[in-house]
This record gives sequence, structure tokens and C-alpha cells, in this order.
Amino acid sequence: MENNEKFRGQTNGIILFILLGGDRHTDELKEIIDEKFSLVKIGTLYSIIARMKNQGYISEYRASSKDGSRRKYYKITDLGKNCYEEEYSHLFID
Repeated sequence: MENNEKFRGQTNGIILFILLGGDRHTDELKEIIDEKFSLVKIGTLYSIIARMKNQGYISEYRASSKDGSRRKYYKITDLGKNCYEEEYSHLFID
């Protein structure tokens, strides 16, 4: 996405968009957001994730990563998919 300005203030939508492509752990989310959209502080990301979990848009589970460590992974819920379609899908159309 070349025009990062159109995503300012849309971190919820960005996270939902990323999770539509598959479950991710926090470091993966941060890396993708920083690379493709805009820089986000890790503390800010954790706050957004906590809020989105409370809203029921994402859920978390623990699993082993490729390096064998246990990590929290995040998954989009059906409510999150509906929210994405209604509020954010227009942002990701080229």
C-alpha cells in the first residue's frame, strides 16, 4: 500500500485485514504493519489488541512457533469479519 496516509487511525481495520489472511502472533502483526502501512509502537499495538479482544473482533490462543517457543496467536472472529466488511473493506481496494 503506497499511500499510508489513507490508513492513519485505521489500525483496527489493518489488524482485521491482516488476520483475514491467517492467524498471526504479535511480532508478525507488528512487522507487517510497520512494513506495509505505518510504524506502530508495541505498547500501542498491545492496547489495540486488548481492546479488539474485548470487543469480540479477535480471539487469542497459545501455540508453539517455528522456533519452538510458546506464543500468543490472534485469530479473527466472525464478528471481526463482519466488522471488517462493514467498516474497513473499502480501504483495501486498489
